[in-house]
Amino acid sequence: MDWEIPESNDDPDLTPMIDIVFLLIVFFMTVANVISSENVPIKIPVADQSIVPESREGRLIFTITADGKFFKGSAPVELEEITTLVAASVQSDPNLPILLRIDALTPYEFTQQMMSACSEGGGYNLIFTNQQDPT
Repeated sequence: MDWEIPESNDDPDLTPMIDIVFLLIVFFMTVANVISSENVPIKIPVADQSIVPESREGRLIFTITADGKFFKGSAPVELEEITTLVAASVQSDPNLPILLRIDALTPYEFTQQMMSACSEGGGYNLIFTNQQDPT
């Protein structure tokens, strides 16, 4: 009797793993794109003694451009809306940090208006964005 052992295909099928890797790549590229487009681009002021925070999570973020336009994230807002947005946010957390991203060329008048709007809404924990001197 001649017994033949059938050939077996013991090689693993890598197709599902490759599919998952490509899906993860697409997911992370999409998330990175959303995170980077979250804020309006501005020229951030330089401060010699600035400290880079470990995390910006849990902050209410507003931006003022050089021409005096106000934004929450990337959405334009009117100055009157800022007070309402801050008031709604500080109800859940009275010590909510409010990050103010202000262009280096913004006249102080707009910064003062933003600070007044935040304080009228009950937001007193203001943080100003700056960067360390790259040289």
